Amino acid sequence: MKRTILLFVASCIQLIAFTGCLASDHESMEGQVSTRSSVVNETPLDIIRQAYLFAMPVVYMDVTRTSYSIPDNYFYTADKLPDYNYKNVVAVNIDTNYSIAFLKLEDGPVLFEIPDMGDRYYTYPIMDAWTNNFVIPGTRLTGNGAQNYFVSGPDWVGEVPTGYTHIVSPTNLAWIDGRVQVNSPADLDEVVLPLQHRFSLTSVNPPSTAGRPSDKYLPADFGDKSVVQVIKELALEDYFNYFNELMELNTPFTDDSTIIWKMETVGIGAGQIFSIDVFDSETQQALQTLTADIYTVLDGALAGQPLFWCRYLTSGCTDRRL
Repeated sequence: MKRTILLFVASCIQLIAFTGCLASDHESMEGQVSTRSSVVNETPLDIIRQAYLFAMPVVYMDVTRTSYSIPDNYFYTADKLPDYNYKNVVAVNIDTNYSIAFLKLEDGPVLFEIPDMGDRYYTYPIMDAWTNNFVIPGTRLTGNGAQNYFVSGPDWVGEVPTGYTHIVSPTNLAWIDGRVQVNSPADLDEVVLPLQHRFSLTSVNPPSTAGRPSDKYLPADFGDKSVVQVIKELALEDYFNYFNELMELNTPFTDDSTIIWKMETVGIGAGQIFSIDVFDSETQQALQTLTADIYTVLDGALAGQPLFWCRYLTSGCTDRRL
């Protein structure tokens, strides 16, 4: 998975390097001071292109959550090892069994309980909405003994129950991507699954009846489409307004203040509404192909990598294996 992320980051760097090929001859930001004055030489199109990349982690996280069709604060544990038909995430492990959960922390904290794992290797990292691992319970970092965690969102205030370690998630959306070592198919059935079914999540508060941004912008059923394909097919206005709503629940980090301010100048940000209609006709025309232009570069950069099953990258290739 780490190699996948590195390749994706490299592709994004390549994309930024080639922004001039995506319908712009304007100056890049390289070497400029990161202040508000740095946007003087950037057009709205330049900023929107950067914003599309900046939005990718949180949008991909939430679309991936939706693709599983599981309740919030609930562990979905696979009952078999993944093969090439698995499409939710790329570059899955084939020697660990997955158990995943998406936390909805705006509704309140969650109790996360880990059983005694004996001598079995496991890792249950928790990612924030921007795909940063902010805590990694597991053999390597926290040991194999029983553990109890009280996971809250960034704005929660209250008293942590006795016997629980408080984990503060930087965002209200969090993803537990658990894995336990598997030695054989029989080992999966006899040892691993019984262990994984003892991991538990318990919501402290009743679930909210409020909808989620994905209800408005994503299809109810993905069918045979991968997460990447669903995102590629989003209209640009829907992509950014989906992102705007996700940012209301999942605040970006202060280190990103420059891009946050720049995005606000084009209608992208928490509480904002993005509309193509406010731009001049030349910019509107360029925005019609922006998504396709970005993925042309990304697909071209990644398609030759043997690490990927190319069905995740393009809609036409389905036979490359790990």
